[in-house]
Amino acid sequence: MSSTTKREEPQKLSIQGLSLPKPEEKSFEDRFGSFVGSEDESDTIQHSLIEQIVNMNLGLEKQIETLRLRLDFGRKHHHAAKESEKLSMESEIKVKTIKIDSLKTELNSKESSLSQLEEDTDDKRGKLAEIQTQISEMKQNVDAATTWLTEIQKEIVNLESENRQLVSGEAFEKAQKDIVILKNEIYTFQQNIKVMSKELNRAREVVVSQGNSMKILETDKLNIQVKFKEDLQRITMSVRFEIERMRDIMQNQWSEMKYLREQNHTVRQDVKEIKNLLTLAQAQPDSSRLAKRQPESTLSSFPPSRNPTRKPSHPPLPALSPKRTFVHRK
Repeated sequence: MSSTTKREEPQKLSIQGLSLPKPEEKSFEDRFGSFVGSEDESDTIQHSLIEQIVNMNLGLEKQIETLRLRLDFGRKHHHAAKESEKLSMESEIKVKTIKIDSLKTELNSKESSLSQLEEDTDDKRGKLAEIQTQISEMKQNVDAATTWLTEIQKEIVNLESENRQLVSGEAFEKAQKDIVILKNEIYTFQQNIKVMSKELNRAREVVVSQGNSMKILETDKLNIQVKFKEDLQRITMSVRFEIERMRDIMQNQWSEMKYLREQNHTVRQDVKEIKNLLTLAQAQPDSSRLAKRQPESTLSSFPPSRNPTRKPSHPPLPALSPKRTFVHRK
């Protein structure tokens, strides 16, 4: 029987879907004819089935290893890119911080110069007030001296009239001496008035020059304030722009991390399905062996089949879905 039996090669396992196919109804000869034959033929079929299962397991292990390598490579590449971006951002932040510190130092120096100018202006205003007070006092003194001079001149006129009357008397010499003394005092007062007038003119010139310098200081103060406001506005705008740019970069990194987490979750599900399929594939040959051993006891009472060339039937193994064995990229 073994010489006349045509041995057929076992069919290759085909992957058709996720669910097991429904077994077809077979006749008695179809169900039990495959078990009739030599022990060598059944061993060969079992060996080929085991070899196919082992090959499929090796292929699935290679797919799992490939997915793991892809995940490791993607994770390392993303980590390196993230670290480089982080270093570049930190360097930019350091540069901007140094620039902001220098600008703050410059602003502090300008503020100190402004405060110093304000103090100098206040001091000069106080000095000008003192000078104006002194000038007013000197004017009052000049007015008093002028009034006193007019009174002295009136007295001189009176004395001269008295002198004319006393020309022939003994009081003439005494009156002449008083007149000379009064004339000397008048000359001294006139000289003092001239000196005081010169001092007043010089004080007026000083007041005018101080007023001009104060106007210049006020103009410089306004210019410094305008420049300070412009620098402050420019620094504020640059810092705001840098903050917006860093916010966009952090948002992009968060979306990338979210996508990688979703991809990792998908790969874990695929690996879990592959493990389940491996366990099903390993458990299915054991069930087929049990099904073969159970009818051997019943076949001993039946005559040998006249159709020994019928090929052995076995249910196909469940296949992997091609959509889930590879990681899809967006």
